[in-house]
Amino acid sequence: LDNKFDIALWLAHHKRILDLATNIRNEIITRINEVFDATSISTLLYEPVLKLSEINQ
Repeated sequence: LDNKFDIALWLAHHKRILDLATNIRNEIITRINEVFDATSISTLLYEPVLKLSEINQ
């Protein structure tokens, strides 16, 4: 498959492959979104590494 037209033509004849690739991509995006929803960025950015009592020791 040398160019975009050949790829588009091949995919038109193999719709199940395109559907599979689309489903895989959507599942990956969903899982990434779930990870970011579970751990907020603000928690990651502002959580102290050491507590004040640990520093004073």
